[in-house]
Amino acid sequence: MSLKELAQLDRNLTCIFADVSDEGLQSDGTVYVEGTDHFRGEFTMTDAGGKASTTQILKTGNASYMWSENEPGGIMIRLDEGDDSLVGNTQVTTNNVTAFEENKSFTFSCEEWTPDSAIFTPPAGREFIDFNAQLQQQLQKRTNARDQ
Repeated sequence: MSLKELAQLDRNLTCIFADVSDEGLQSDGTVYVEGTDHFRGEFTMTDAGGKASTTQILKTGNASYMWSENEPGGIMIRLDEGDDSLVGNTQVTTNNVTAFEENKSFTFSCEEWTPDSAIFTPPAGREFIDFNAQLQQQLQKRTNARDQ
């Protein structure tokens, strides 16, 4: 099952997984799901050289937040109404390796849980850049440059 499919089950679950890619990239993580509107994943990626990085993804309603433990900030992506993806059309990469693939299948070990709303709250003290606003600014700059 993929992370996206797991998030669409409309159940309250906490799951763990571990995987090793053909390139030797080891990934493991814990996922928390509440219904279909709340998802949080804590993912650790370890490359073949042993360098690890941790990324977290939080989807609550029509917004997704992503941050790395090694960075002070993060990004926020507003999802279109009816978008059932976890991060929209954004691809998350770490060290030029795709760190989050919502459609990739994993083997999960899951159990029911009683959701804790604190899990689905963006971390305090971390500044999130509005990805949609930045993308819109870039598109506007390109349009203005083209029109001149």
